[in-house]
Amino acid sequence: MNHVNSSITPVFTETKRSKKIQRPLVIIPTFNEADNIIKILEAIEELPIRISALVVDDSSPDGTTEMVTNHPSFDKNIFLLK
Repeated sequence: MNHVNSSITPVFTETKRSKKIQRPLVIIPTFNEADNIIKILEAIEELPIRISALVVDDSSPDGTTEMVTNHPSFDKNIFLLK
């Protein structure tokens, strides 16, 4: 016999939000990475899957923050925490 216990609540329920595809988030810690940050962000964008990037800048005096905020994908899938 195949009995189903109807009193068991499923662990995962489908919601409107769960139907959206969630992207992985890459966290990139930086300090004085102005020479490298664009290469890193471009490498992430070239991956075969969509990934968001959170650049965490530790008050770099070399312009790392400006390089990130001037990137074409800033505020779309690249974010900055300073």
